[in-house]
Amino acid sequence: MTTVASIIQSALRETNLIPLGATPTTNQSAEAFARLSTIVASVLGNEAGENLVPFPLGQNNIESPGGYPWWSNEIPGNVFVPTNVRIMCNLTGAGTVNLHPKPHDGARMGIVDVSGNFSTNPLTINGNGRNIEGASTQTFSVDGTIREWVYREDLGNWVVVTPLDSAGDMPWPAEFDDMFIIMLALRLNPRYGVNMASESVETLRETKTKFSARYGQSPTQVRSEDGLTYLTNQYRYYGGVPYGWGSSDVTFNSGYPYG
Repeated sequence: MTTVASIIQSALRETNLIPLGATPTTNQSAEAFARLSTIVASVLGNEAGENLVPFPLGQNNIESPGGYPWWSNEIPGNVFVPTNVRIMCNLTGAGTVNLHPKPHDGARMGIVDVSGNFSTNPLTINGNGRNIEGASTQTFSVDGTIREWVYREDLGNWVVVTPLDSAGDMPWPAEFDDMFIIMLALRLNPRYGVNMASESVETLRETKTKFSARYGQSPTQVRSEDGLTYLTNQYRYYGGVPYGWGSSDVTFNSGYPYG
C-alpha cells in the first residue's frame, strides 16, 4: 500500500514543485495533506461507493414512537449490519455489532458516537469473516469518535478512509495512485503559478474512469448470477427479518434471499 507521504511527495514532484529526490518542507506537507484529505473525502459516495444511510443503535436521548427503526446496544449474533451505513450510536451500555459477511469491493461503513459516551459505553465491531483495520475485531472507547472505512476485497479488510492519517497508508490500491497524485497536484499548482501538462490530465481521466468502474456502487455492477439476487446495495437490508440470514418472504423480496 502507498503511504500518504509518498502521494504528497509525488504530487509536488508532478509539476516540478520540488526537485527530483527532494523532501517536501513541513509547510508544504501540511498544506498538501489538508488538500489530500479533502480530495479523499470528496470521492466517497461519488466515485467510490454509495452515500451512507443512518443505522440507529441504542436509544440514549431518543424519544421514539412505536415502530421506530432502531436497534438496542447489542445486535444478536445471527444478525449483521448492512453495507453502506453509518452507525449512529446513542448507547446506554456496551455495544456490539457484526459487519456484513459478504461486502462488495469498495463498500463503505461509518460510525458516529452521537451521545459522546464511548468511554463508558464502548462499541465493539466484529469483522464477521473479514478484518477491520487489520484485526478481526475492533473496540472504540474514545468519546465523540467519528470514523469511516472502505472495504478492500483484495485485502479482505475494512481500511480507514476518514480521518486520513498523515503517517499512514492510502485507502485504495496502488494502481490508483496516479489519480490522487494528479488531483492533488491540480489543487496545489495554482499556489505556485504552475499549469498541468496535458499528458497528466489524460492520465487523470483514464485513472478516474477505472476507479469509478471499480468502486462506483449505485447501481452496483456484479456478476450475472449475483445480478439475479441483489438489488442495489442501499435496498438490500430492508425486510421482515432485516440484516439477518432468515428465510422471511419479506426479506427475500427485499433482495437478499440467502437462508
